[in-house]
Amino acid sequence: MATPSNSEKILSSKSQKSLTPLPSLYQNQISSSPESEGNDFGQILAIIQRRILLITSIAFAVASGMTWQALRKPVVYQSGFQLLVEPVKSSDKLAGLTTNSYGGKVKETSLDYETQIQILKSPQLINRIIENGIFQQYPGLTYGAIVSRLSIFRQGETKILTVRYQDSNPDRVKFVLDQLAVGYLRYSLQEQQTNLRQGLQFVDEQLPELINRVDTLQARLETFRQQYNFIDPKTQAQKLSAQAESLSAEKFAIQKQLVEVQTRYSILQQEEGAIAALNASANYQQLIGQIRQIETLIALESTQYRSNSPPIQNLLNQRQNLMPLLRQEVQQVLGSQVAAVTNELLLLQVRLNAISQAEAQVNRQLEQMPTLDRQYTDLQRDLTIATNSLNRFLEKRESLQIEGAQTEVPWQVLSPPARPGAPASNLINQIMTGIFGGLAAGIAFAFLLERFDNVFYSDEDIKDKTKLPILGVIPHNKKLKAWEQIQSEQQMQGEQFNADVGELNEAEIPFVLGYNFLPFLEAFRTLCTNIGFLSSDTPIKSFTISSPSQSDGKSTVAVHFAQAAAAMGNRVLLVDANLRLPEVHEQFNLTNEFGLSNLINTDVDADEVIQKVPRFENLFVLTAGQIPPDPTKLLSSNKMRSLMKVFCANYDWVIYDTPPCTDVVDSKILAPHTDGLLMVVRLKKTDKNLLNQALESLKLSRHNVLGVVVNSAKPQQNLSGYYAASPQKEAWTKAALEPATETHTPETTGNG
Repeated sequence: MATPSNSEKILSSKSQKSLTPLPSLYQNQISSSPESEGNDFGQILAIIQRRILLITSIAFAVASGMTWQALRKPVVYQSGFQLLVEPVKSSDKLAGLTTNSYGGKVKETSLDYETQIQILKSPQLINRIIENGIFQQYPGLTYGAIVSRLSIFRQGETKILTVRYQDSNPDRVKFVLDQLAVGYLRYSLQEQQTNLRQGLQFVDEQLPELINRVDTLQARLETFRQQYNFIDPKTQAQKLSAQAESLSAEKFAIQKQLVEVQTRYSILQQEEGAIAALNASANYQQLIGQIRQIETLIALESTQYRSNSPPIQNLLNQRQNLMPLLRQEVQQVLGSQVAAVTNELLLLQVRLNAISQAEAQVNRQLEQMPTLDRQYTDLQRDLTIATNSLNRFLEKRESLQIEGAQTEVPWQVLSPPARPGAPASNLINQIMTGIFGGLAAGIAFAFLLERFDNVFYSDEDIKDKTKLPILGVIPHNKKLKAWEQIQSEQQMQGEQFNADVGELNEAEIPFVLGYNFLPFLEAFRTLCTNIGFLSSDTPIKSFTISSPSQSDGKSTVAVHFAQAAAAMGNRVLLVDANLRLPEVHEQFNLTNEFGLSNLINTDVDADEVIQKVPRFENLFVLTAGQIPPDPTKLLSSNKMRSLMKVFCANYDWVIYDTPPCTDVVDSKILAPHTDGLLMVVRLKKTDKNLLNQALESLKLSRHNVLGVVVNSAKPQQNLSGYYAASPQKEAWTKAALEPATETHTPETTGNG
């Protein structure tokens, strides 16, 4: 590969800063730091610079309109006076009487200034002032004429109203203000007296009804307390709750005793219980003892005597006599025990019934307490509201009586009206206001248009939005079409033009296109160098070139990039993969009878279809060929992938010019089989939404986006000494360009 010349090593500083040697789309999407205030200020200046014509037009129109209006407006004089409409402090001697008999102070009422200003400007009051004085001096002044020139406003948070009036006659201004001051003072005194009378009348009318309502509610509350025999329902509920708890505990104790007595009664009814009761009886035990003694004696005598002997018969008789006594004792003991238990059961049952009745009564009272409490609360609330209303009316009547007893001070004129000496309007101020207002309106409208303008204006804007490296910035050049026309004409004439874009001697370019064309050529050399720096391990040998839309200049970039790469000693193949709207053959003035589509569909050898550009030693072009019915099918075929491998093996760089990636999927089909995709974005043309859509689509399909080429950038105004031409060379350049400029219309950098 040829070693680059010294001119090829010269890189523009802007492109060097844009270079970021990261090959992957996801590696390029590094989170940027927040924009500094300097960047924001720079963006604002850029917007103003772009819209300077619009801003100046709006500013001139607004300033002219306000100046014309100011010149047409008659001279106006203005004057005014100030009114103190509320006392600064209360009167000294009677101020203490405003404390009412209920322990509180009468609240001082504050003036509603907005309402008061509307009253002062009302037709009723102004017409009265006109009739009393103004009409005799100036019959032509009507309510509408005065109000349109009258302004009344409050002076901050003070108790002062400022009244201003303006007119073309200074004497009339002074006279109208004098009449307004007199009329407003008269109104204030009449208004205060009228308000006092109406207030006292209203209070006196409402007091009897309020007193009657308070008395009625107090009587109802007293009857309620007497009926239910309590003062406070909450206290009564607490007492009833305590009684209920006490009765419940007592009831439980009696029920326990009742169970115990019932158990004792059951035991007495059984044999074991009866024996236990008899054992506790002394008489029963004594009789049992006597019977046992007699039985013992009978047993002893039986050993000596026969059973019918007198001693034994005597003992038997004794025992027989004791048995009735024993039976009688048994009945007496058991009967007394059962009777005692029965009486105890009856007594406990009676107590239990009494406690149950008392508990039920207490519970019924507790159930009524919520209703009674609500009734009591309603009565208490109504009484409180009625009492408060009565107190307020009594306080108000007392306040009005005291206010009426005081010496009423009407409004005061703090600064009397004066005759205006100089006009109120200043022509210079109005003109300056129009200029600054127009500038502000123009800037605001410019920023509004900028908000809805959806195109890019700078490479920095593209870099911020895409987070991709800017690999090249192609300046806008009006001589591009002339350059292509010169090359085509010389090729058609059969001349061997060896000075191509890269090989042309820079000393000869000014005689053809001028020195402004040199930065355009150098931009493509810089782009070639930047792409070569993207990957140091595996050099990039093939890539696709695409754009968001059809008019972004991707084909022009591809053509001139291929020329620059070939001029730098690389063996370059430019493949026109746009099988829908091919353009590469037109820019090189090549035939398009056989091309990529024919190469895929047939078994023709690639070398037979690839064309060598006559004017370039290392540049080869594979045109699109005949447009197929289904380009996507051809580009996604295995034959196409095989051809791409062959191209990559035979050439240093293989460049694929593809259709816009937002319209069709052709570029997305080819890009995965190359080293990446180069996105061309044209300033002032590419839609931001289309670019975002294209990048999002590539991101989802995990395509490797190498970077962005900014097309149609603004040329640098100050060229370095490397590009500067002497006056003599500039004269030669002008002479050489005159035929070209007459023949060719200046155009932008491509539309492919």
